[in-house]
Parts: sequence; structure tokens; C-alpha cells
Amino acid sequence: MRNFFGKFVLAALPIAVVDGLFFYVLGTEHSMTRWISFGFLNLAYVSVLLTPLFARSSKIMTNRASLWYISSWYLFLELIPAITCIWVNPEDYRWPLIAQALLYVVFVFWFILTYMVNDRINQSLAEQKAYSTRINILALRLQGTLRDLSGKPELYEALNKTFQKMQACPIKSCEEIKDIEEKIAALIEQIEQTVEEGNEAEITTLAKKLNKKIDERNTTLKFIH
Repeated sequence: MRNFFGKFVLAALPIAVVDGLFFYVLGTEHSMTRWISFGFLNLAYVSVLLTPLFARSSKIMTNRASLWYISSWYLFLELIPAITCIWVNPEDYRWPLIAQALLYVVFVFWFILTYMVNDRINQSLAEQKAYSTRINILALRLQGTLRDLSGKPELYEALNKTFQKMQACPIKSCEEIKDIEEKIAALIEQIEQTVEEGNEAEITTLAKKLNKKIDERNTTLKFIH
């Protein structure tokens, strides 16, 4: 945060110079039109300076660039009416106010909409990453259960085959097999509980069901991709 404020102060120097020239050349007594244009011009520059606060949450370069693109274009477009009104200084301030206020509203709407879209993309990427590692996490859970069966060779062997199959599963995942992976997770949870209860017959039955679900997952994934 301290680094951001340091860069913010440094980046604010150009607008500070422009503001200084505004008062030095034109004085401190101004019409309402000039004050309005002066205010919107500073607002546009500050909007650009604040863009990193919103852009840094995005993990994709193009998404960050889209926010910079919007704020930079707003500053460029705001320069046209602001400088024109400061130079011409029309008596009626209402039209300069309406024009620049509308421009700002369009900018805010466009910026927020883009930010929301970028945020949804970030969430989608996070979900995909979670899906891509889920089968490995489930395999690790099953491996922990195997340790509890080390003293029972037949049950260990039956469940170990399932574990080996899970390790050989494709890591990639997708929305279409989410339900199947949920059922795999539920079966592993049942196996964990059954091992704790010592129900050997049920462990073998659940291991067979888990085998079938893993095969179903891999077959579905193969047809999708």
C-alpha cells in the first residue's frame, strides 16, 4: 500500500503542474464554466491514477489492460470539452456541466461493467483451478485411508487398486463431470467412515462402486475432449 501511494504521488505531479499553470496564467477568479471544467479534468486524471486499485485484482493481463484502456480514453475525451470550455469560457455553464457529467456517467458505467465481467472471469478461473486439482486431493484422502488398512492385506489390496486408478486419472476436469466427482467424493467419505467402523464387507462394496465412478468420470471426460 505504501508503494502504491508513493507511485500515486509521483504520477500526480503532471496534473499538479497543470493546476499550477491554470492558476498562474488565468488567476484565481474564474467563471462557473471554468471551475466545472477544471473539476472534471482533475476527476478524469484521478480516475486514471486510481485504476491500479481495481486492475490489480485481475490475474489476466488483458483484463487489467481493459480497465486502463477505459480510464485512459475517458481522460483523453474529457480533455476536449474541458480545455475548450476553459479557453472559450462560455457564459452559460449548464451545457458544459451536462456534457461532462454525461461523459463521466458513461465512463463509470463502462468501467464498473468491465470490472464485474473481469471479476466473474477471475472466479471462473479459480473454480477451474479447483476442479483441475480435485481428483488429486481426493486421491490423497484415499491414500490416508489406505494407511489405516495396512494390517488387512485383502482390503488394502482392493482399495489400493482403486487408489492406483485415481492416480492415473487425467488431472483436467470440467463442469460436465462435476456431479460425478461429487459422487466420488461422497464415496470416499463413506469409505473413511466405514474403515473407522470396521465394516470389512461394506469397504469392499464401496471400493467397487468407487471403481465404477472413476471409470465413468474418465470415459465422460474422454468423450467431452
